[in-house]
Amino acid sequence: MNKSKWLKYDLHMHSFASKHKDNGRVKEMDAQSFADILINAGVEVFSVTDHNVFDSDFYSKLKDYIKDKRIRLIYGIELDVYVDSINFFQMGAYFSPNVDMTKISPIIVELYKDGKKPLLSEIIAKLFHLKTKFILIPEGNKAKGIVDVLKHLDDISKDDIYKFAMYKIFSAYDVRPSFNEISQNEWAANFYTHSVRADEILRDKIGQDRKTLLDNIRKRIHDENYILENDEKALYEYIVNYGSYFSYFTFSDWHNSEPYSPVLNNFIFGSYDTYFDSFEMAVLDPKSRIIRTTDNEVVIPGNILGSVQFSMKGVQHPIQFSPGLNVIVGKRGSGKSLLLSVIERLSNRESLDIKEYKAFDIKNISGNYYDGIPLSEGQLSSIAIIKQDKIKEVYENPDKALQTISSKFPILAPYDKSKLELVLSIALGVKPYDKNYKSITSIVKQIRRLDFFTFTIHNKLNFTTIDGYFTNAETMLNKIKTDISSTGINSERISVQLSVLKNNHAYFKKLYDLYNSIFDKHNTRIGVVNKGKTELQRVMTDLRREINQILTSLKNNFSILLEFNKLKHLLNNFALDAPQIGKAIVNKYMFVTTYKIPDNITDLLVEELTNSISKLKNDTNSMTLLEKYVNGEKNLKSTVSNMTDGLKKFINSDIFLPKKEFYQMNSKSVPNLEINNYNDILKLLDEGSITNLSNASLGMQSVAYLDLIFDLSESILMFDQPEDNIDNDYISNYLVPLIKSKKRDKQLIFVTHNPSVAVYGDAFNYIYAENDGNITYTNYFIENIDDKLNIMKILDGGKPSFSNRNKKYGNILGEEEYGNNNI
Repeated sequence: MNKSKWLKYDLHMHSFASKHKDNGRVKEMDAQSFADILINAGVEVFSVTDHNVFDSDFYSKLKDYIKDKRIRLIYGIELDVYVDSINFFQMGAYFSPNVDMTKISPIIVELYKDGKKPLLSEIIAKLFHLKTKFILIPEGNKAKGIVDVLKHLDDISKDDIYKFAMYKIFSAYDVRPSFNEISQNEWAANFYTHSVRADEILRDKIGQDRKTLLDNIRKRIHDENYILENDEKALYEYIVNYGSYFSYFTFSDWHNSEPYSPVLNNFIFGSYDTYFDSFEMAVLDPKSRIIRTTDNEVVIPGNILGSVQFSMKGVQHPIQFSPGLNVIVGKRGSGKSLLLSVIERLSNRESLDIKEYKAFDIKNISGNYYDGIPLSEGQLSSIAIIKQDKIKEVYENPDKALQTISSKFPILAPYDKSKLELVLSIALGVKPYDKNYKSITSIVKQIRRLDFFTFTIHNKLNFTTIDGYFTNAETMLNKIKTDISSTGINSERISVQLSVLKNNHAYFKKLYDLYNSIFDKHNTRIGVVNKGKTELQRVMTDLRREINQILTSLKNNFSILLEFNKLKHLLNNFALDAPQIGKAIVNKYMFVTTYKIPDNITDLLVEELTNSISKLKNDTNSMTLLEKYVNGEKNLKSTVSNMTDGLKKFINSDIFLPKKEFYQMNSKSVPNLEINNYNDILKLLDEGSITNLSNASLGMQSVAYLDLIFDLSESILMFDQPEDNIDNDYISNYLVPLIKSKKRDKQLIFVTHNPSVAVYGDAFNYIYAENDGNITYTNYFIENIDDKLNIMKILDGGKPSFSNRNKKYGNILGEEEYGNNNI
């Protein structure tokens, strides 16, 4: 087996033979020097594509010089394809190695001699005389700007465009009958017209205009019902119908008087033995077989499986494996699953599956890694075996995809709504002022008028005690006088004191009586006055009650004013902290959990408060409207009980619940970027660095789930007939594109009997299991013509069956292949 690899191709360059067009850029150079420049640059397959000239002598010298070197040569030429007497575009023509090279130059000379300007139909008609396979690829240099447009489309959009690249190959053995002379020229004219129109559209599109154009085209690619403007529609049709012709190659266009320094290197998967057929396969299936990179080589991991050997009933069975997709095909009972069991035994020597084949006497299981390191049982590492029911489950139950995707999202803490709750608590204290009270000034005046004197009743003076004191004193003095007189002493002085005492007794009694008489008269007058004052006291009580009520209202109004001013201040200065964001990277997907808090959150809070107020047509949701409500100029709606009803619902709405979205990353730099908030996500979306798949169809989400199934750390993934019980549409639209994408990074081993998985999935290696009494395994490679016929027989019933089916589909295929349907 000739080991396949990623070969560096450069199929667009010019020698001195292009001097008639590029005189200042090319120079005389011998074949050896020309080839050595390419060899030293690591080029492994090249073509010299001079303008309308095929230098067979120079090609012969190149071929002779490189015959023992690790570089291969494809005969090629760059042709001017005219669409009228003035306008043309350029197309690369590449010929099979079995062509009679000496016949190419005369045909080219005949096409362009005497200033002829050949149409596409004339070129193809002449090339048919070579009786060999040739490939014609329109060049993108006439589509100014279109490559840049394609470069900025996301991967999903590119996939949708690349699917149109299938069969876009003009070949002597492949062109359909429907692609006749008229169709060929029509195709060329349309290609040129659309190229010029695309150039006109893009010429002045810069900045935001170009971004808008790209965004709308991207939307149309994903949604066939999306309506485009005239310019957008014209550019979209050009991209879809022609973009895939040249969007997957970026050859150097080297002119040999200039340094050889390609912007990108083009790698095609193939082998030195089948370099032209590998090129053909790459044109047919660019996503699978072409890698454009600035790297000088595409390294194939050494730890993938290179070969397996085992004996069965004493017969040795060597089987080769390649990078990318390996398919094990054959009829039921042919030994496909047996081979999987052998491989599993290399990974796990305790595996019991091989015991099911005890009758086959399986022995001496061994193998080799792709880099040649030998393997024995249990030594094959980094392999995962995926059962068919896992993929079948997604097909039958797409919601399963959503469940699996949901498990990848980071978990965030509940959103901190304390600032929002503070707004709510203050807003609860805002209500209309109470203006339903009398003037406090008039009430105070009434109180002062009625309450300027005091009415007091005086009690009478009590003389009884004093009268007793005087009586007792008189009695004592009379006794003293009697006792002194009995002794013969003169008691006259006592008599005088007794007389004074009696006079004082009489005087004070009279005085008390006089005061009591005055008090009686005063109290009688007070009684009359008080009788009239009882009614005034009731009025005073009512007035004092009213003033207390007024003071309470004023106090409440002051509190409302204070709360309203606090609310205004809070809303005028309101800002929420940037919501946290959680990010998880799984394969090419980014799972994001965040809180999408609107930038206009303050406006929304005011709106929720004002929505509770009855408004006229010209009223706006503003603090002015709230102020009118507080002043009593506006009322609440009849359906609202409190101004904060809407605000409460808003704060408890889904806005403040975590949002989960997952994205496909279109740029390798995204995993390393610092993403701090949702605005960073929006920027990446605008740049096209990520694509939001959250609202994608269940089919798209199923693809993501399948991708996650494939996203295992192991380098080798092995599947046992995953397409069983899944319809072909699902296989073609979801499973196969994923296989093409994954086989660049991992080695895939599929047991299958489905042509879509094998052929459309572009297997690099077919392992045919056959049981005609003895099980045998044969490696086939679709680049080899003999192997191709065998693969056709195995998967499509052979050439007659395939040819019959192809003819039945022929008209449809012809229209899609060459862009003549709707152009």
